Amino acid sequence: MKKIFKILSVLFVLLVLVVVLAVKFGISSIVAKIKPEIEKVVLEKAGAKIAFDDYSFSLLPTTELALKNIKIIEVDKTTGISISKIGLRVDPYKLLDKVVDIKEVLIQEPSIDIINDNGVKRISGFNPPKAKEVKDSSAPSSSDNGSPALGKSSGTNSPAGGAVAVTALPFALNVSKISIVNGNFTVDLPKKLVIKNFNFNVTDFDLAQKSPAKFNVSLDLDGIGSVKDSGTFLFKEIKNDKIEFAGFSGKIEGSANLIGDELALNFTGGGFSIPKIMEYLGKAPKVAVNSTVESLEFKANLNKTNPKESMKGNFNLSLGKGEITGLPIFKEIFGRSISVGGVEMSLAQFLPEQYQKYVTSENTAFDKISLKTGLIGERVEIGEIKLVSPIFNLDGKGEISKDKSIFLKNQFTLAKEVSQSLAGS
Repeated sequence: MKKIFKILSVLFVLLVLVVVLAVKFGISSIVAKIKPEIEKVVLEKAGAKIAFDDYSFSLLPTTELALKNIKIIEVDKTTGISISKIGLRVDPYKLLDKVVDIKEVLIQEPSIDIINDNGVKRISGFNPPKAKEVKDSSAPSSSDNGSPALGKSSGTNSPAGGAVAVTALPFALNVSKISIVNGNFTVDLPKKLVIKNFNFNVTDFDLAQKSPAKFNVSLDLDGIGSVKDSGTFLFKEIKNDKIEFAGFSGKIEGSANLIGDELALNFTGGGFSIPKIMEYLGKAPKVAVNSTVESLEFKANLNKTNPKESMKGNFNLSLGKGEITGLPIFKEIFGRSISVGGVEMSLAQFLPEQYQKYVTSENTAFDKISLKTGLIGERVEIGEIKLVSPIFNLDGKGEISKDKSIFLKNQFTLAKEVSQSLAGS
């Protein structure tokens, strides 16, 4: 992802310079004149080739510059990033006061594939980041066709995929709005994740970070569901006031606020189908839970510099009526044959007829499973684990230690009707 930001950052700076030059010199055809230099600077600074089919430019009343049908690929590669349109809207009158007031930065229909290349996540068509530094070369001066110079950058480039160093611009820069519209991304995790209809908006954006900017995000996860997020951000402060995820027949919503290094999470939801989740993951374990997550709650506070050690919170979960497939608990307990005075028998023969189907099943039916835990550093305190089934109930508590060892203390009780039936026998 750093490679993407580097390329787009270089392109953004170039477009700002083009707008400034166009207004200053009144050159409406400046993009055509300067196109070779744009390509050269992106190649030198970001190690990628850029091509665009068309552009549009208008000077007044608002200066607008847009590149259309952009293709960005790394040298000697055939695939990469495609963008339908990149545009800037600028107030030309404020340039007189040496202020570039950008009304909107628009990135329309970007398409990016992140693939797994021998264990390395990279953009399709882009080589993995290189460890060694690459010496910086200055941006080109005026080209042979007489177009104005784009300016020079200073310092050295970071390793491929790092940030690009650019000298301070000779003007103030304000950006009121940033928009990404209808993006499509594919990520190989290695389970392929396809993101469609990605829309991202930032408003009230202040480069000096004096006041919070507002943002909202929406996207569709192909085969999963949808995500919505909105909030504000400032330097070292991100407030996700409302995060929503809908998918697998359920919904979860909450907030995630980062202030400095302190992260606070608060989520509640329910309705999720466990079989649908397992089907999407391509998992078919021998022992599985066939049920619905009726409710879940997750609250936590942690420091992002040492998240495991600083974790404090709780996680609560409740499952509705269902069964544990591949685990015949009833059959093992009640169907097992025992010898009493030389006579073979089982507890199942004393159960009422309506319970016999559970005893012969290879699965374990339940009416409810609930779990309440406390998260303390790398330790999990199990305050309650409860299983309510047609034949018996299980109540317990315990702990999962730092080394992942599990300690449980359980109380096993028969269901009232079952207990009465066995007592009457």
